[in-house]
Amino acid sequence: MSRYKVGKDWDRTQETEFHGTVVAIEIADLTDTQDGRVYRFGAYRVTKDGKPVSGKGGTVPFKGETAWMDAERLHRDILFAVMRES
Repeated sequence: MSRYKVGKDWDRTQETEFHGTVVAIEIADLTDTQDGRVYRFGAYRVTKDGKPVSGKGGTVPFKGETAWMDAERLHRDILFAVMRES
């Protein structure tokens, strides 16, 4: 079992729309299963058109101190890919 558990309630913090594609960053609380400590906004994920992207940063959220930075980078990379496709 993982030491940290991601909360079920995701809040959208950033949303960007480009040519009908919406890419967003969502955050949730992270709970330490050993001592019960809750880290507010400790998990981040990126969604594209309302669904978590596949893999790390989407269906597998970023966790911990640098999670925000990883989510920002993935958000930017997906937007760049969308722009290149159009």
